[in-house]
Amino acid sequence: GISTGLPNLDSVVRGFRPGELWILGARPRVGKSILAAFIGATVAKRGTVVRFVSLEMDPADLGEVVLCQLSGIHIESLRAHARDIMGDAAEEAIAKRLRDLPFAIYDAPRITVDRVCNLIRASRLRDGTDVFFVDNLSLLTDPSLGGKIGRTWEIASITAKLKATTREI
Repeated sequence: GISTGLPNLDSVVRGFRPGELWILGARPRVGKSILAAFIGATVAKRGTVVRFVSLEMDPADLGEVVLCQLSGIHIESLRAHARDIMGDAAEEAIAKRLRDLPFAIYDAPRITVDRVCNLIRASRLRDGTDVFFVDNLSLLTDPSLGGKIGRTWEIASITAKLKATTREI
């Protein structure tokens, strides 16, 4: 499989493999989005095409996480000191480095599960995307259900659609 960049995790799950759907769950504000962005940046740094649909975090914040992973800068250091010291030239260098990376962020705060599935298919066909992140599953909706079932069943339907899409590509 494609290594996550976390040897302990890879030893258990053997990396990302085709057709798999991974769901990362935990309490709010414990770092799920940051962890996913870290793994995405690590994978992209090795040349694997990665796409990240963000329903929650601002793309600029995710870009900072990716930058920190690429450069080895601790994110608090970047936020506290680097911007004041580096200025516009460094910001442009950062943007160029991120543009050259096979990692794209889709800012989609109100996207439906069907649209995400279409993005996955199109990205796979157009760019050869191998790893696709969706942050945050609980913010996805499935309008085809018409609000007739509870949220637990809607999340189950969303998960089933995502899994079916990963299997088909």
